[in-house]
Amino acid sequence: MKKLFTTTSIFILTVLFSSSSFSQISGSLYYGAPNVLSGGIILTDDYVGEIYATEADVSWSNLGPVGLNVAYRTDGKLSFGLDLNYSQCSGNFNYNAWSDPSFDTYEHNMDISRSIFRGMFRIDANWGDSDVFAPYTGLGVGIRSASNTFTSSRAGFAQTEDTTSPLAFRLHAGANIYFIDNMGLLIEAGFGGGGLVRFGLTYKM
Repeated sequence: MKKLFTTTSIFILTVLFSSSSFSQISGSLYYGAPNVLSGGIILTDDYVGEIYATEADVSWSNLGPVGLNVAYRTDGKLSFGLDLNYSQCSGNFNYNAWSDPSFDTYEHNMDISRSIFRGMFRIDANWGDSDVFAPYTGLGVGIRSASNTFTSSRAGFAQTEDTTSPLAFRLHAGANIYFIDNMGLLIEAGFGGGGLVRFGLTYKM
């Protein structure tokens, strides 16, 4: 599925970028928030079925979502593009297992990490004619690849196979605010697909 997505992405972007006398191509690097992967970790079967209690509150280490959006704007109001982003979360803690005869020793140690990659086709409607403030609304649909890793010091622990949805989806609204001709600040809010809010830089050609 990843190979099909990659091949289709390259084909669509190549056709779009080469089929019109008018073209405006832009690229945005962004960082999103919040990172909610720890919530997905504690709901997995490996966490719920193994961990009775942790010795202390878990200090999660988070990265992202960090991403890249490449877009092609037609001579109308629509733009088409590709949105790629990555998120990661990890933690290490001592814990008691459900199988322990005593629940006050915290004799086991657990390393956990979770990562998600998303690749989405994206379509946006661009509003207004200002060269400085360029608002838009849109949606993205594509693939989502999630990976969990659980490593425990407890003898007998075995990680189960992940079951995750392969679908990535996002509804969003935002704006590019250009402080020079070709460079601007990206501000976006959305649901799904990596970050309730995103901030970044946009460069247009």
